[in-house]
Amino acid sequence: MADHRDMNVTVADAQQAWDLRFSAPAAVHAWLRSVPHADATSVQVLAVEAFLEWRRGQIRQALSMVRQAEEALSGDGQTVWHGRLLNLHAVLLYISGDIARCVTLLQEQLSLGQRLQDAELQALALNDLGAIMAWNSASSAYDYYRQAADLVTDGSPAMTAIRGLITANMAGVHHHQGEFALAAPLVDLAEALILDAHAMMLWPWCVNLQIAQATHAGRYGQARQLLNAALARLDERSEFMGEALHMLWLTAARLELQLGDPGQAMIWLGRLQDEDALRGDARLHLLDLTASIHAGLGDHAQAYRSMRTLLETLLKQYQHERVTLVSRLELHRVTEAAQLQAQEARQVTSALMVRLDEVQSIKGHYERLSVTDALTGLSNRRQFDRDLPFLADDDGLLMIDIDHFKRINDTFGHQTGDEVLRDVAVAIRGALRPGDRAYRYGGEEFAVILKGAGHTQLSTVAERLRLAVALGRHDPAGAVTVSVGGVLVDAVTGADAVRHADTALYAAKQAGRNRTRLTPAEPGSAVREAGRSAGDRNGE
Repeated sequence: MADHRDMNVTVADAQQAWDLRFSAPAAVHAWLRSVPHADATSVQVLAVEAFLEWRRGQIRQALSMVRQAEEALSGDGQTVWHGRLLNLHAVLLYISGDIARCVTLLQEQLSLGQRLQDAELQALALNDLGAIMAWNSASSAYDYYRQAADLVTDGSPAMTAIRGLITANMAGVHHHQGEFALAAPLVDLAEALILDAHAMMLWPWCVNLQIAQATHAGRYGQARQLLNAALARLDERSEFMGEALHMLWLTAARLELQLGDPGQAMIWLGRLQDEDALRGDARLHLLDLTASIHAGLGDHAQAYRSMRTLLETLLKQYQHERVTLVSRLELHRVTEAAQLQAQEARQVTSALMVRLDEVQSIKGHYERLSVTDALTGLSNRRQFDRDLPFLADDDGLLMIDIDHFKRINDTFGHQTGDEVLRDVAVAIRGALRPGDRAYRYGGEEFAVILKGAGHTQLSTVAERLRLAVALGRHDPAGAVTVSVGGVLVDAVTGADAVRHADTALYAAKQAGRNRTRLTPAEPGSAVREAGRSAGDRNGE
């Protein structure tokens, strides 16, 4: 793209810049810096620059440029560039939370694209309408995406990138419905299209979907590798990643929380200083995740405040959208006129169901608080009883008891006893693998479920957590130890597993405490079944 003084040539350069906006944003940015001052406020130049500002996360600046360009439109404005401004304006309004106005502009863009027979304008309008519709009906959103995909037949880099984005959105619908097997080939296709177009600013959407697939399958190590590789690959290109990079940071925070490290999750959230760069739905995810992280850190007061903010945001958004959103979308659906009225009724019902699901989600957070031990931050006995029936072959169960805990309470007081309980909980949590789960079973007793441990990992983790407690210093109580009993689950019920682990724990106590004893889950093993004495149950 050369520096030209002739305005007609500049329009041609602007078209080339627009075509390269996904694949070469740095080159487009360099061209913008070379545009003569007299042409810098032209409709075309402002549209290109607004697109890059949006992708950099500068939402207010981008919106200002779009409005300036719209004021500069000549005549009736029925041009492709007018349609592009409509799309930019609509997306920026959506990010800002004005969904009703956003829908109106997208409908205007779609009509203009049809009159001009411009496939890109029509495809982008349908794709963005689908993204909005996903809030209320996954099936309707998928219909929009399919219509958009059918329009993208041009093999140019820009259209290939748009097709990749649409395909990723279709995969996202399947993810939202839990249909991961259907989503997988679409994710692969979306990534291939986006990389073929060199549209790296769109690639993080594929990475987020791949990470969701990995975590759904319990492959947390693979999920972390995908995330680290993506962040390393995008480091030099981050200037124009904006929104997509912010979504990766949200994913990183969510992943660390799932792996049991709320502190690291909070560090990732700390990077999201400008919430205005996030779309409305992403802001809701941010509030939801923030509440979960505070709960994981034991700051339940802050978690409650975050949940209140989330609830207030949802209610405000519902009041804003409930009259306009679904009716506007359904009144303008590009389907058979005879289906329109029935479809609108279904969408209204679906919208109400989505809102109900959101309320249930909020209730779910409070439910999670009810299954968390307030003193240690571990899951409590109620959660343990819920998880126990899902033990499967090769899972492990550990029962852990603090040695001579009654003596600690009697000698140093209950406040010191509480500190010891917290210290032991931290040591146990630090000794576990990703995916393992620790519980405060009751009093000074803890439990751990090890998914897919096998005998070797059962023994290794049990001994590792025993040593972690024994090597710590618990002032003023001094040295604190635990006895550990474990069982490898093999076709037994949860209650039987607890009984066998209890038997092994009793054996560890009888053998002198501060040791680990494991037992198979079959009767007649080397560790005999025995009741636990009153002294054991009371912390001795």
